[in-house]
Amino acid sequence: MPAESAGGVLRQVAMADLVILAPFAVPFLAERYLALWFWLNGRIGHDAVVPDLGATGWLLVNLMGFFAVWAAVLRLRARGAVAVRLTLAAKAVAVVLIAIGLVRGAAPILAVALVADAVACLRIGLAGRQP
Repeated sequence: MPAESAGGVLRQVAMADLVILAPFAVPFLAERYLALWFWLNGRIGHDAVVPDLGATGWLLVNLMGFFAVWAAVLRLRARGAVAVRLTLAAKAVAVVLIAIGLVRGAAPILAVALVADAVACLRIGLAGRQP
């Protein structure tokens, strides 16, 4: 099986981020999308109540969604080793932050995001080693 190029993996990871995180950037979708995540959390046997975030909390959710979409779009356009290293660093930080959140009691469904970002780190790291 041929090795994947770093640019190809980078684009795949960026597209996945765009599809999964874009709803958080849209105010009228974010609340429903988060409710879907908590519904899934309930289906796996954990607390399924969406926390009351208030106006400030929803603003932060929308801003984080916007920056995630912006970063994904930039990665779709990016070329070169710098983009690969920056994406790898960002994904590694995300893994650490999600792990800290899970340890502190965040919704267990976020383990899905932790695994997805960890797999992305591995794929990007391995593809970045190819000549």
